[in-house]
Amino acid sequence: MKATVQAVGLKKLSRLVEEWQARSEALRKQFVYRVAAWAHHSLLDRIPSDYDLLHESLRISRVIGTPRSEPVYAVEAAARSKTLGELDAGNTLLYVQVKPHQMRAVPVEVQVLIEHGPWTASTLPFRPDPKVAVIVSRTSGSRATKRVEAARIRDRRIWKRKLERQGLRVSPPAQQLQLNRQVRALPDVALESMKLEFGLGGVAAKPHWRPTISKLASRRGAGIIARRREFVKAMVSVGFSAWKTWPKRVPRRIRLSEARKFVAFQKKLGVRIPK
Repeated sequence: MKATVQAVGLKKLSRLVEEWQARSEALRKQFVYRVAAWAHHSLLDRIPSDYDLLHESLRISRVIGTPRSEPVYAVEAAARSKTLGELDAGNTLLYVQVKPHQMRAVPVEVQVLIEHGPWTASTLPFRPDPKVAVIVSRTSGSRATKRVEAARIRDRRIWKRKLERQGLRVSPPAQQLQLNRQVRALPDVALESMKLEFGLGGVAAKPHWRPTISKLASRRGAGIIARRREFVKAMVSVGFSAWKTWPKRVPRRIRLSEARKFVAFQKKLGVRIPK
């Protein structure tokens, strides 16, 4: 009986040794994902529950452009576009921005929208080609929205003439409102997040990025993740097989060039990462 038990034990140990390198690689990759998952969870916990837009926009993304053997993940605030009917038009300003990595020349009519912006739901004359530009919505007070609306009505003659030179027929204001119900805008969640982070524009400060990054960058930050029970099992339990599916796959992808912008964002936050 003793010899049988020893044989079984040696067999399990032999299997663990054989899988040791594969398990180590899987654990290392999963650890990187878990860092991002911890940061994501921490941010959601720190952002007030009534900030639905920020909660919805935060997600974990895989960074493409890095070696497959070295996966990189990022936590980003990427809002889904909404129709103007879903947004509070009376408290929303619209900005037209050229899409990142746009290689071809920007059409003159799009330049006009950028030059004469911001716009309101009732004054935006047309929807630019989504392949060229995006419409970003920013929450504003009703007074600010009315001021912008009045300004676009005052200079209507100027921008209308410029657009018509490009062969665009500008609809009367009443018809524009109907047109803009079909327009999709991208909420400026980055701005909303910064307002909340620093208490800007009359918003009560509720830091979420700074404490999350600071804690994660501290010595005990890595320890919080490294002590996960699943990581211990991956290295000592023969019967634990979940490591074979590591790292976890995420549907969202961002380019390496986009991920590098996070460094500039971190500088804005004023967080110093200890070396």
